[in-house]
Amino acid sequence: MDNNGRRIKRFNKRLEKEATYRKQIIETATDTIMPSGRTVTSFKKYIYVNKNENVIIPFRFYEAKNSNQPLLIFHGGAGTLGYDNFKTLFEFYNDANGKAVVKSGCNVLIPQQMHYRYDIDDNYMLGVLSENIAELVKTLISKYSIDETRIYVYGISYGAMCTWKSLFNNPDLYTAAVETMGLLFDYEKADFQTIANIPIWLAHSSDDKVVKIDSDDYCYQKLKEADADVKYTRWDKYGHRMMRRFLKQEPWLEWMLSKRIQP
Repeated sequence: MDNNGRRIKRFNKRLEKEATYRKQIIETATDTIMPSGRTVTSFKKYIYVNKNENVIIPFRFYEAKNSNQPLLIFHGGAGTLGYDNFKTLFEFYNDANGKAVVKSGCNVLIPQQMHYRYDIDDNYMLGVLSENIAELVKTLISKYSIDETRIYVYGISYGAMCTWKSLFNNPDLYTAAVETMGLLFDYEKADFQTIANIPIWLAHSSDDKVVKIDSDDYCYQKLKEADADVKYTRWDKYGHRMMRRFLKQEPWLEWMLSKRIQP
């Protein structure tokens, strides 16, 4: 068996393991949101369950110390896929300037996407994930003191793709977004007027060999044409790791938190 065959075999084993885990959770779940383990760095561990669509989303939630605070959602990259409910939290702190986010006083939601079959494409699964996260956000708003006029989302790489999908699928939910090193599927067919009222900060590097910059170049131009509140940090170095430097060096967090949905 060649290397590619071995990779496929390992991936199929992972799919089987995750499918078994998903089935077990769905069969035993008694609520939409269930605690699933111990708290780490003040982030409580939960699982969101949608029995009708056979979807579960492991997630971490940090409750702000003060009432009526914003909710900030972080989507991790492809390396965080799974159901351990830890890789996303690690990436949040290690790559996405999570310490500054927590210090800002926000409520913080960190969902994790699981793997799915080869024959289900990423664009479809990102749609399923974004719709279920929207329902999860609404559930959290009903349970916690969250300012509904300040729901923010940011993501890196694969998580930035989920950020795009979230904005287009639920444009009335999100106040502002930061998208780094991502891709909008079928971007040439997108109607950017539907998200023109959402402030968005894009970041990408022209030497990124993992995710090409073409999508972000196009999206930025179309958002400008739609008279959107849009910023674009476009570097020519650091490749796909540019996102980590951007999130630690640029004032994206202050910019995002300054945005509010006007009544």
